[in-house]
Amino acid sequence: MKDKIDELLEVVKANQTMIWDTCLAVWEFISQKEPPEKAEYFVLFMSQIGIEQVEPEDIEQYFSKELLEHIGSDIKSLEDRVVDNLIRQKPEEDVFYEKLYEKICDSSLLPDLDAQTAFFTCLWLDPRIPYFYLDDGYRLSNEEYAATRREIMPALKKADYVLVHPFRQKTQRASHLMALADSLANERQKTVYWANVIAHIMSVARPRKTSASPADAPAEQEKKSKDE
Repeated sequence: MKDKIDELLEVVKANQTMIWDTCLAVWEFISQKEPPEKAEYFVLFMSQIGIEQVEPEDIEQYFSKELLEHIGSDIKSLEDRVVDNLIRQKPEEDVFYEKLYEKICDSSLLPDLDAQTAFFTCLWLDPRIPYFYLDDGYRLSNEEYAATRREIMPALKKADYVLVHPFRQKTQRASHLMALADSLANERQKTVYWANVIAHIMSVARPRKTSASPADAPAEQEKKSKDE
């Protein structure tokens, strides 16, 4: 497996002028392989080689106006729907990539090299790739969630302050947040605590259109975020 990853990395590093050129070179390299090796290289690239291994900057910047025009809104929308639908099915990781590979090879969806490269590029820049199977995790009713928030309100208020305090290092902020979590009594309280911390961070990064606090009602807010 390492040899195949090294081959892919060599292709990436030899074609770093533009993201489109990189993805075109990699997809052409993969396409020359015979099945089932072609599928294996595709899975390895999507699961093992992230764009952060090539460039250190924020991934979002790569969706420049020029790149979006090259990709086309139809392909970007298709890729978003395909990945979203697969994730909602909650398949195991090998099944996810198998179905994703079937999509990019489907000539009725992506009839030529240009369309396949556009789809491939969107996949590589998609923050949902690489995919990881996750179970449902810890779940609470809205009533239990609200009651727990009231129990740990002092910790939540301090966490809100920690999140806006002008620390010089991220590790300082993280250490205070972790200490607050460690001070809580059980998994239920810690889970609600982290849910509120994450909601705070996400609301700052991507402000919601609704005026309601994302921490007030987890189930309703989750539904709204999917609809927006």
